[in-house]
Amino acid sequence: MAVEGLRFCSYLLFVSLLSILSAALSNPHIRALSTEEDVNIPPAGVIIDGITTLGHGCDPAFTWSEVDETMVATVHLPRSQLEFGPGIHANLTRVHCNVGFSIWKPKGWTYGVQSIDVTGYFKLDEGVRARIQGDYYFSSGPSSSNHGTVVGPFPHSLHTYRVEFPLWHRALAMCSEGSRVTTQTAIRLMDIDVGNSTGGSGSIGIPRHVSI
Repeated sequence: MAVEGLRFCSYLLFVSLLSILSAALSNPHIRALSTEEDVNIPPAGVIIDGITTLGHGCDPAFTWSEVDETMVATVHLPRSQLEFGPGIHANLTRVHCNVGFSIWKPKGWTYGVQSIDVTGYFKLDEGVRARIQGDYYFSSGPSSSNHGTVVGPFPHSLHTYRVEFPLWHRALAMCSEGSRVTTQTAIRLMDIDVGNSTGGSGSIGIPRHVSI
């Protein structure tokens, strides 16, 4: 199967309000879940719809999305391509994509975003890095953010980088049955030592005659 462009995969976390209350009563400094075992078990009746995309490199006319039975939402960006190196315009070195979801859930449950996966063909010369920023927020206000870096040299290969949101600092939705959450994923290629270029190059996205 040929893999083109970038793929953003959002993993949702569902937890019962009862488990949050139990954790809070046992330790008032704990804001959220009691154990890792509480996550990744969506309750019956969860519906994800109204997926929208917006951003540079995230043109809704060329993206498509899907949600599997475990409530993992994947957005495909078949035309996304980042390039970096001598003579490459700065606009081509970065991409950002906002993905919005409407989520309906049973009463007594809340949720957050556990992680965002970015999948694409990475190729980075020595001295070049890719900075990947992940954020999410609710229409009611709570938000969470994290980032990471892929450092060259990195061979031309299909790679998945995961931006995780720490368990105890994760923002959770309000208790209403339906809500809206937006994830923001930003990728930028740059020199490891900004201002001291090695002349290296890099790319992420569309493979050149590569398939798996």
